[in-house]
Amino acid sequence: MHLYLDESGSFLPGVTHADAWCIVAAYVVPEPQRRPAEEALRQLKRRLGRPTSQEVKLRDIGDEGHYLAFLQDLAPLGGTLYATAVDCHRNRMGAVVHHLARQTEALQENLPKVRDPASRAEFEARAQRFARLSPQLYLQLVCQYQLLALILRQALPYYALRQPAALGRFRWRIDRKNAANSIFDSALEHYAGPMLQSLSFSEPSVLIRGADYSHFRRFWFHHGAPTYLRDTYGLEVGEGFNVALVMHEDLAFVDSAEHVGVQLADLLASGLRRCLRGEFGDNRVAAAALGRLMVARPGREPPLELISLDGGEALDRQSPADAAIRLMMRTCRQMLPRKV
Repeated sequence: MHLYLDESGSFLPGVTHADAWCIVAAYVVPEPQRRPAEEALRQLKRRLGRPTSQEVKLRDIGDEGHYLAFLQDLAPLGGTLYATAVDCHRNRMGAVVHHLARQTEALQENLPKVRDPASRAEFEARAQRFARLSPQLYLQLVCQYQLLALILRQALPYYALRQPAALGRFRWRIDRKNAANSIFDSALEHYAGPMLQSLSFSEPSVLIRGADYSHFRRFWFHHGAPTYLRDTYGLEVGEGFNVALVMHEDLAFVDSAEHVGVQLADLLASGLRRCLRGEFGDNRVAAAALGRLMVARPGREPPLELISLDGGEALDRQSPADAAIRLMMRTCRQMLPRKV
């Protein structure tokens, strides 16, 4: 499967205006549906009178009917939309700085456990680069990590029930910050595997009985989980899969102007942000259309994950975002396919 990631918004903590939503989104599409999804984007560009080779941003679409038609074209395809969202108004600068400091301390605490001198030096250099992240890049990075974890929890069972062959390979393409690999890109690349492994202990991926995971088998630990988890951290782990292999076997940071898949993710991320801010002319129609691309989460959780590092509610229940999310919950796809 192809996994395209992009973001929308500044992620600057503590802004004074309400509904300061920022989004990190992923469009996940199996190989058989990749070309039809790309054709949906080309069709949008044709409606706008743009060359199909030119990148189009949401702000370039004057008539939102064209954008809604684009969402309608994507809906019957096998691709799915996953996202994390944060309201920067509800995350104070001090809280985000404190969260970054705590995470940096956690990395440094693990330094003595790295026995090989060369590996320890490399780990320490990475931890120092991580500590230099700005608060806004750190907030975006947290949203990225949580999005990756959400994809693994949701997309694995969803496609195991529908298109099992899609789980045979994961091709991650992420919008890069700049041409040179930035501190942000480096932190995402080097810590995504360990962070996802850590998150999996508190929120493990669910395996659905009767689903076909045969194509995913090569990612499983065939001789048990690595002993370092028990020897170093005291964690008893049963069966599991190699998160680092899933993440890093085929991962690249790309320029969205040159990559159609990331352009899809960009338009979906921007659409989600505009919708949570209540800025579409018909916000209810937009919310319903975006919801149809998403997958229901367990219980009454919204299909997109809401992030807060400030200890408070992530969502104002009287905001346009609350109304939009409720509509997305009604229209999103169910995890279990309907019986024919």
